[in-house]
Amino acid sequence: MKKNGSPLRSPLFGTNRDVRRELIFLSAFSVLIFFVVHWCYPSPYTTPDSPDYVLCAKMKVFGGFRPVGYSWFLQLVHAFSFHIGYVMLAQFLLHLISALYLIFTIRAVFPPSRLWLFRALAFLVVTNDLSLYMTTWLLSDSINASLIFIAFAALLRLSENPGKKATLALMIVALYFSLQTRYAGMAFVPAFIISLLTVQPLRKIYVHTGLLVALFAVVWTDGVLTNVSTFGEHIFSAFGGWAQANNASILLPHVRVDTSGWTDREACEAYRDIRSYDDSNFSEKKIFLTDFI
Repeated sequence: MKKNGSPLRSPLFGTNRDVRRELIFLSAFSVLIFFVVHWCYPSPYTTPDSPDYVLCAKMKVFGGFRPVGYSWFLQLVHAFSFHIGYVMLAQFLLHLISALYLIFTIRAVFPPSRLWLFRALAFLVVTNDLSLYMTTWLLSDSINASLIFIAFAALLRLSENPGKKATLALMIVALYFSLQTRYAGMAFVPAFIISLLTVQPLRKIYVHTGLLVALFAVVWTDGVLTNVSTFGEHIFSAFGGWAQANNASILLPHVRVDTSGWTDREACEAYRDIRSYDDSNFSEKKIFLTDFI
């Protein structure tokens, strides 16, 4: 299609003809990649964490340690099929969509001097071996990475044009669900605010900043309230208690503890068991693996 003798240009990606050609090629190539990955890894990679996600999805409960986002994802996929292959397929599709959104955003915000440079970047992103391998995991890593891709791409677009309401909504939604799959994503909230402030004046992004602060507060408050109602512990994540126990166990060999006044039977039993296996629990090499648990 042409207008005044020039190819029509998309405000996001470049010429419509280039975008169509590249999308068709990348989509077709990605189908081939999926079958190769599925042939190499016909069964999902699992760890002792995987059953926890599945159990929380099945029982619709909060497990304490890990956020429930991945369990929500499993529930969504299993609404269509209980076959484990559909989980891997859904993770791959989300990876592909997020990767394409990110690379075309990079092309729009940082136009390449040569088209082959963009195509090389697209090839490297779509075929990234770690990202592809993560799509075969029965863990939250893959969808968390995909959601961060989407949120970061939306951030780049807002840096160029903060008035895009749909893009702002996409960033907040993607970031919210990424925080619900990995608590480590909380660090992205202040990072996104600082990034916006470096390229736009506050008067143009005060809504963005307010929504990001509110997002952080909502996720934090929800985590604390959920732990209080479920376990009676005023803590954001059970990993916080895990870290405290780890620190305490490291100190035990260096302090004298009088347990005669303890009334908590489980605490007494735990302390006795820990002190019974000094060689494993108090080894500096092993303590970082939290063998004391």
